[in-house]
Amino acid sequence: MVRISIAYDRLRVEEKMLAASAAELGHEASMLDAKSMEAGTEGTAASMGLGDAVLVRCVSHHRGACVAALAEFAGVTAINSLEVSSRCGNKMFMTLLLRRAGVPTPRTHFALSAEGAVECMGREGYPLVIKPLVGSWGRGVMSVGDRDTLDAIIESRSVT
Repeated sequence: MVRISIAYDRLRVEEKMLAASAAELGHEASMLDAKSMEAGTEGTAASMGLGDAVLVRCVSHHRGACVAALAEFAGVTAINSLEVSSRCGNKMFMTLLLRRAGVPTPRTHFALSAEGAVECMGREGYPLVIKPLVGSWGRGVMSVGDRDTLDAIIESRSVT
């Protein structure tokens, strides 16, 4: 029997189904609200309430990466590890890795400033899809049909 912690920050039906499936397979599944976690450099798996493995299911990319880091520091296997979260949560890193591996990807441009985004989009033309470089669950993905829409999006986001 494996003791599986399912770390979440928003308990959804999927996490409940995962816990039920683990139990059906003879494993012990415990739910771990990542928002209530706290640990220090002396933290252990037991002091953090971690099982033999942690399934990281946080909606927040940052919180999920922190849970994975804490679990790995304590010697516990994190499914959706810190490395995976770091790679997959950064769309630029992931796109570059996919391209290097020969995986077909849409033509993609990266801008590291609002000015760079305006210049790139003016050169490429509209409509385009924009995404924040870091994040998960499709948050911040927007279709941009014209310069006015782009200006409104840039104004609504704090870009430095």
